[in-house]
Amino acid sequence: MKKTFQILSMAVIVLSAASCGGEGSGAKIPQLQALDKLTPAEMTAVKANGLYGKVKAVTTDKLVLEFNEAGEIIKSGDYIYTQKSRNRYTVTGKSGKSNYSFSFEKDIRTDNCIGDDVSTAIYRFDEYGRLVRDAGYEWGTDYVYKNADALPSSSSWDNWEESEEVVWQYEYQTIDDHGNWTERKTTEITYSVVWENEKKIATETSRMEPVLETRTITYYE
Repeated sequence: MKKTFQILSMAVIVLSAASCGGEGSGAKIPQLQALDKLTPAEMTAVKANGLYGKVKAVTTDKLVLEFNEAGEIIKSGDYIYTQKSRNRYTVTGKSGKSNYSFSFEKDIRTDNCIGDDVSTAIYRFDEYGRLVRDAGYEWGTDYVYKNADALPSSSSWDNWEESEEVVWQYEYQTIDDHGNWTERKTTEITYSVVWENEKKIATETSRMEPVLETRTITYYE
């Protein structure tokens, strides 16, 4: 994904010596200030990935994700993103090419795979400019925040059958000067879900031991 407009700060991150680059158990999470209005320049792919600042690349043990200076993806693993026009791009992978367009409406960004609705992705942001939901054809992930925290306390995944829900709880160990985590502990909990009289009943079926996740983030100057 690429765009030509200048990336803007989606929200003001209030940082202090105690909240930046924190290490150890429970690093202090930066706080955000609510925005007057969301604009397309504030719903970039960087923001759709829950990141802050002029991110250049994110590297984990599973994936390298690269962005251009406008905050749009140019490479995700083996997939190459090529700009075709302001709101259109092509994704090239081992299986061929797919054409996408993206659009904005209020607090929603939609990345539409042209001719293939199954591959369409929708991103919703809140009044702080935080990603609160991303969804595809048969799945969705919701992100929960405490007050004005820049980072989610948990996220949950559901599928179209609504028979199972997976929740990830986060404890941040290290947060960099841009407000992005570089080390966190994640606990995965799985629930079986049934609906009775339009009421959701979730029963915990498994809980994994916390896993330490790390990533390296580089930025444009």
